[in-house]
Amino acid sequence: MIGIYIRLKVDGKRTFRSAPEVPGDYEYWLKSSYDGRQKWHRVGRYDGVKKAKFLLEREQERKEAARKYGLVAPASLSHVTVAEGVEKFIQRKIAAGKRPGTVTAYKFTLGLFKEFCPHLYVDEITGDTLLDFAAWCRKRGDAERTVANRFVDIASFMKFHGKTGLVPKSDWPKYTERRVESYTQGELDKFYAAAKTEKERLLLDLLIHSGFRIGEIAHLTFGDVDFTGNKLHVQPKPQWNWVPKTHECRTVRVPGKVILALSQWRDKNGEQQLVFPSTVGKPDEHLLRIVDDLGERAGITGRRDAHKFRATFATRNSGRFRPQDVQRMLGHRNIETTMRYLAVSDLDDEEFVKKIEAA
Repeated sequence: MIGIYIRLKVDGKRTFRSAPEVPGDYEYWLKSSYDGRQKWHRVGRYDGVKKAKFLLEREQERKEAARKYGLVAPASLSHVTVAEGVEKFIQRKIAAGKRPGTVTAYKFTLGLFKEFCPHLYVDEITGDTLLDFAAWCRKRGDAERTVANRFVDIASFMKFHGKTGLVPKSDWPKYTERRVESYTQGELDKFYAAAKTEKERLLLDLLIHSGFRIGEIAHLTFGDVDFTGNKLHVQPKPQWNWVPKTHECRTVRVPGKVILALSQWRDKNGEQQLVFPSTVGKPDEHLLRIVDDLGERAGITGRRDAHKFRATFATRNSGRFRPQDVQRMLGHRNIETTMRYLAVSDLDDEEFVKKIEAA
């Protein structure tokens, strides 16, 4: 027998109540009774109740069949449900200080996995389950790189629960690395020509000359700007629950014209703390939309995103600075990552052709 309950806090104490007929924003649990013993199983949100109840009923049927015919039913070692396992994993990532964006990505992937997973308990998950999940992701339209990333997240989840090596690394989903793209000077000129506002032009200045990630630009404050030394600082912003990627602070020197543009922008917006605040004073989360709109107005074909600006910054500076200097400016932990940001020369580029012909 399986009952559906919700867990509430009454007079400061946690207690269970039978689930109401109308679903709500409660913490749902199942109580199973089998062979004279009762056990509680945490489900979480209501949308997972039906599936969890079905899987629990199936497990009881297996046990009953095994007892009836004198077989040994497969035992669950940890009895950690998938829902419980996901919550523990997420809490560990939060406690470890993972960036909010990273935690959100884990939550999304593991939410998909809970939706797909045919098992109630973590210890029932096998390598075939992981490979079937990858196939399920492909059917829902995920690109091969996305499938591979999701697979890595689930492998990390299983490792957290002590189950490693379920699938040999040679069998993990693979993807073809796309060619690194960067903007030409002509395309950058088109971006500036399409910019209609001072904000758009300043955003382009920062994207082109700082090498900052879009999140770093969104969290840039006037206090991060060294107006006399022509430098920009990347540092944590606890008031917005934000830390730099890889948790590394850095300082980047930018051209004087960028500092001048920032100074003029501050003179007009001195009452705000952030360089690009939202309407409610928080970091603007729509800067990527501005980049995309600019690209569309400029007639830029192909990718139009901040990552391509980072690749442009890396490629343009790779010929002027040492690799380790470019690595530091981009905020990478290792030089291998920096090398993946460098775009190869256009085979029809005039200077490239001259070098080939002069060989």
